[in-house]
Parts: sequence; structure tokens; C-alpha cells
Amino acid sequence: MGGVIRPAVADDADLLVWAKATASEHFGSILRRAAIPDPKAAAEAWGLDTRARICDDADKLCWRNWRVAETGGRAAGAILIFQDMDPPVINDETPVPLRPILSLLPGTAGSLYVDSVAVQPEARGAGLARAMMLQAEAEARDRALPRLTLIALSSNDAARPLYFDLGYRDADVAELVPSDWAPEATHAYLMEKRLTLT
Repeated sequence: MGGVIRPAVADDADLLVWAKATASEHFGSILRRAAIPDPKAAAEAWGLDTRARICDDADKLCWRNWRVAETGGRAAGAILIFQDMDPPVINDETPVPLRPILSLLPGTAGSLYVDSVAVQPEARGAGLARAMMLQAEAEARDRALPRLTLIALSSNDAARPLYFDLGYRDADVAELVPSDWAPEATHAYLMEKRLTLT
């Protein structure tokens, strides 16, 4: 159970684009609809932007910040982790559905931030998400970071119980603005796990 976790390589870009879209519940393509009304065209534009960011060494989404879960010799999931989240800028141009989530980001300071976790449907239930989360914890310890953080939506019934089981707790909460994105979600939670460093 749990598969093998390895650092991503540039050739994993297709999986990483899929993982980012899946973990964010396609938020980026929904935001694009303001400028590109056609949902398919908006999703394609977001995917191209995401691919470019994954290939950019200076970007937080760079493939170097991803870990890949393999099972049966094939990539089946991915996790994006990094520290030093950029401070959010919230102004009149910030999309309204994004503002509550951005308001939680200052709480990630000084942590290893788990940005995205996704497992392909056919590989779910094999412990890959748990294995990737434990890999993130090991890397936080290696970097002498005292905690891990992530943001989870209230509607994420699959992940939140796993995070609680791994020792995470709700550290802050923001009420979401109703939108096309995750319409069943009412809140976003900043979750954290504190580590004992030796």
C-alpha cells in the first residue's frame, strides 16, 4: 500500500497539469471564463498557462516542487509542496471567489505548504494520498520547518478526514462567496500540522 514516491521530472508535465486542475477543482479555468466565455477554451488557456508555469524554474508550480506517486510502475498521483508562499495581493481586480482563500495565505508563513494533492481515479484507495502527505512531512522535517499547512474546502469529503487522521487541525476558516466553482463548498479551511523537530 502507498506505492513509491519520487521527485517529479520535467516529463511529468501532463500529470502535473492534470493534478493541479483536479486538486483546485478546475478553479483556474472557471476564473478564465470572465475573459473566455467558452468553458472548453477557458480550460485550454488555463492548461497552457499551468504547463508554462510547471516548466518555469522560478515559479512555485515548477516541476521541481512536485512529488509523484507511482503504483505498478506508472505515475498515478502527484503532490505540490513549497515553502515561503508569496504574500497575497487582494484588491478590486482580484476575482471575488478567490478573495477568501487568499485571506488565509498569511497563515502559511514559516511552513511547508501543501498546494495540491491528486490521485488518478483508478488508483484511489491504495494509500497514495497518505504516502504523499507523509513524504511532505518528512521533507518539512528535513528542512527544519515546524509545521505543514494546506487549504481545504468544506466540500472535500475525501481529503479532510485523511488530513485529520494525519494530525492536521483547522487553524483558520474563511466563508466562501457563492460561485460556479465548488458550489457545494461553503468554507475554506487553513489546516496545519505542527511538527516536533529533533
